Amino acid sequence: MHLFELKKTMCLEDYRKWLHFLASPNQGTETLSARLLEMPEVKRILKYLQEHGLSRKELAKYEAYWNGISWERTLIEDAYNRGEQKGEKKNTLAIARRMKSKGYDNLTIAELTGLNITEVEQL
Repeated sequence: MHLFELKKTMCLEDYRKWLHFLASPNQGTETLSARLLEMPEVKRILKYLQEHGLSRKELAKYEAYWNGISWERTLIEDAYNRGEQKGEKKNTLAIARRMKSKGYDNLTIAELTGLNITEVEQL
């Protein structure tokens, strides 16, 4: 049954509760009215959710799994960004060394590479 067909047979409060349930099915059917729970369409949907849905415990495990994946991705991305920054710095220092070997003055090297003058002097 289409949601709009179901809507025609519900009062506004039942409809609000049904939408809340659909948004958070893991909270259970306790907030649904008896009238709503007796509707054949609702019974069919609840049966389907029961057969194909996750229990609260399974849902908690599922959410924990994806939270772990998200945390892992963040760590990987942070490590990648740090490595990329280190690589860029290493490349900049190599360019600055070559510029110094070609006779560029420290101020020009600092200006062109973005290094500070102290870093250039230490090369």
